[in-house]
Amino acid sequence: MLSREFRVEDGGAEFLRRHKISATSEELDEALVRAIAARRVMLRGLAPSELTEAEIEVLREGGFSVEPRFPAGQDPITRSIGEFAGLIKTSIRVAAAARRLSVDAGRIRQRLRERSLYGLRPDGKWLLPAFQFDGDRMVPGIAEALKRLHPELHPLEVEAFFLEPNEELAELREGDPISPRDWLLAGLDPAAVAQLAAEL
Repeated sequence: MLSREFRVEDGGAEFLRRHKISATSEELDEALVRAIAARRVMLRGLAPSELTEAEIEVLREGGFSVEPRFPAGQDPITRSIGEFAGLIKTSIRVAAAARRLSVDAGRIRQRLRERSLYGLRPDGKWLLPAFQFDGDRMVPGIAEALKRLHPELHPLEVEAFFLEPNEELAELREGDPISPRDWLLAGLDPAAVAQLAAEL
């Protein structure tokens, strides 16, 4: 976990202080665990309010959190660090994306350049966040929305756009709020998501 890099005995406490982070390494670990668990639930389209007690128990046994993503009053810096670390930990490298989509690595890099795949480079090497994949394929219709995103958006803003329920999409189909990712997986009009992405 994150604390391996920031152990108090290895000077981690001083590192955190120097970067004006008040959280302990344990709090950062907890934030990371919550962020990863939340992504697993969101990527599977699970809404805790819609689950039975038996389903909730199965999720808990499998290590998934069905509790609020972060405790009330948690330091927003700690939460953001956990969110970003969770995004990185659940992303895949170019080679893994190529295997998943049955193409070569060069094609993945080409799509990253043309922005029909979304990637970030926290250590100088491409990472592709999980929200854009559905098993061994891309989420249908997501490429056009990715192209229309402003290139300076923070990766957490991009991920949140695709995973969080959207009221505007709900109005289009006169139903409950639905995330852009779930909208696309349901086979609904990708142009609606692309338009929202352009306005983000």
